[in-house]
Amino acid sequence: MASRTWKCVPCGKAFQSSQPRTVGPNCPACGKPLSSAGSIAPRLPTPQPRVVTRHETSPAARRRPASRTATVSRSPATPRPVDPVEALAGISSSSPWSPEPDHGLSSGTPVTSGTPVTFAEGPFQARVEESPKTPAAVVARSRPAWVTSPWTWASVGGVAVAVVFSVIFIMNRPGPTRAVAARPVAIPPPPQAASPSPLPTTEPTTTAATGRTIDLIPYIDLGRDALGGHWRMDGGAIISDASHRARVAIRYRIPREYDFRVQFTQVDGDNCAVQMFTAGNPCMLVMGGWKRTVTGFQQIAGKSANVNPTGVRDLDWDNGRKHTSTIRVRRQSIEAWLDGKLITSYKTDGSDLSNRDWEVNGYGLGLGSEVSSTIFHSAELIEVNPEHASR
Repeated sequence: MASRTWKCVPCGKAFQSSQPRTVGPNCPACGKPLSSAGSIAPRLPTPQPRVVTRHETSPAARRRPASRTATVSRSPATPRPVDPVEALAGISSSSPWSPEPDHGLSSGTPVTSGTPVTFAEGPFQARVEESPKTPAAVVARSRPAWVTSPWTWASVGGVAVAVVFSVIFIMNRPGPTRAVAARPVAIPPPPQAASPSPLPTTEPTTTAATGRTIDLIPYIDLGRDALGGHWRMDGGAIISDASHRARVAIRYRIPREYDFRVQFTQVDGDNCAVQMFTAGNPCMLVMGGWKRTVTGFQQIAGKSANVNPTGVRDLDWDNGRKHTSTIRVRRQSIEAWLDGKLITSYKTDGSDLSNRDWEVNGYGLGLGSEVSSTIFHSAELIEVNPEHASR
C-alpha cells in the first residue's frame, strides 16, 4: 500500500504513513492532528476592489508608472488552516494559533467618498488614507452641544454688553469733590471815557463862498479822465451810463477852502450819485446810496456813510428830478447841502477822512454814479472870499 504524507500544521513537520485514515493521526511532536499534505492548498489572497484616489485621476498620475517600492505587509509565518475540519480541531484544542486579522477590505465594506484607499503591491494589503478635509457634518457632530447652542452665545453677548456698560459707568463716575479755596478775581477798572468825537450838525457853521466861480466842465476830457463806466458829452453836460462805479476825474487845482456845487438828474436806476472832493484828505458825498436809503460822507474814520454818524436816511429821491448839491469845505468842517437845505455836517480837520472806493487818481474833484444813469448839467467850484475865510 502506498504511503501517505501527513503534515502538522502548527509545527510545520511532515510525516508519512501507509495506514488509510479518514482523519489524520496526531502529530508525534506536538500531539496536534495531522492533515494530509495533499489537502493543504496554498493560501491565495482574496481579491479586493481597487478604489481609485482623486490624485490618481490626474493626467500626470496616469502617465507616471506605478511604484514598485510600496510597503508590503507580510502575514505571520504560521499559515491559516483552510480545511474546516482542521480549523475546528485547532479551535477546540489548546493550539496557540489565532486567526490573523484581515487588513484588507472585503466586498461588503462600505467606502465613503472623501476616504481614498490605495493598494500596495504584493499580497493585496490595503492602506486607508484619511482625507485632510473632513466633512462639515462630521465636524459638527463632533462638537459639544453647548458650543452650537444659541443660548450659549446669547449669554456671552449679554456678559460682554454688561462689561462695556460697567467700564463706561466707572470712567464717567464723578470723583470726590474737594473744596477749592476761592481765589480773588481781579476786577478791571472801568474804561476811561474816550474823548468825544466830532458830531454832525444840521446847523450851518459856515457861510457860502462868495468868491470867484469856476465852470469845471471844460476841464474834463472824457477820453482821458473817465475812470469807470461809459461817459458821453451832450450840450455842455456829461452823462454816465448805468455801470458799476462810473466815475470821472476833474483836473483842477483846488484851494483849501471852497464850495463844490453840482446840478444833476438821475435818469434811471435805483442807486446813488457821487461827488468826490478833498478836505485835507480825499472824501466823497454819497447821495441816495444803498438803494436810495442813505446820504452822507464816507469814509469817516474808515466807516462808510451807512454806519458813520453823517449818514442821513430816507430822503426823497426820484428819477427825472433835477437836484442841486453843494459841499462846503472849510478848515474845521465839511457840510452837505441839497436843494438849499443842510443835510449833514461834520467837524474835522480832514485827518480822519478817506476815500478808498471811488479814487480819482489823486485829483481833488470828481463825479460818479452807481448803476444809475445820471446827467450832470453843471459842475462849479466857488472860491471862498478872503473876507469870509474861516479863521
